[in-house]
Amino acid sequence: ADPEVARRLDDVGNELDEILEELRDLAHGLYPSVLHEFGLREALASVVRRSAPPATLEAPAIGRYADDVEAAVYFCCLESLQNVAKHAGSGATAVVRLGERDGRLEFEIVDDGSGFDVESASRSGGGYTNMTDRMAGVGGTLSVDSAHGRGTTVRGSLPVVAAPRAP
Repeated sequence: ADPEVARRLDDVGNELDEILEELRDLAHGLYPSVLHEFGLREALASVVRRSAPPATLEAPAIGRYADDVEAAVYFCCLESLQNVAKHAGSGATAVVRLGERDGRLEFEIVDDGSGFDVESASRSGGGYTNMTDRMAGVGGTLSVDSAHGRGTTVRGSLPVVAAPRAP
């Protein structure tokens, strides 16, 4: 009966629908539909809107790129935000930045969380190895800078040629 509660429930229902669609895509190894239809900026905006912990997106004037390039950046950013949620600690926030410079697409995910020992994480494999391999597969690089008590910065860079399609 309360209109505010009804609105909130409707918002939650819409978010759950988006999450289910993304989970189905990921479970089937498919390219996420929002990424395919609207591009990297909009796909990451959708992820950031639902992100826990809170995150913001800074992505002025990026275009469309080859599917493998958009997928590599998307999944690296997604994995980084998931790592923030799992490991950065209570109250952490994150910023995802995308930009193109000198023929390269660059991205950065910065959090103000608890940080970690990068050397230990890189030896343990898992998400760090997945992201590094994903970037190498499209000719890119990935770096992680972190230390206990000062947050984490994940940076990636890869050569790009704009995709011949409308944004």
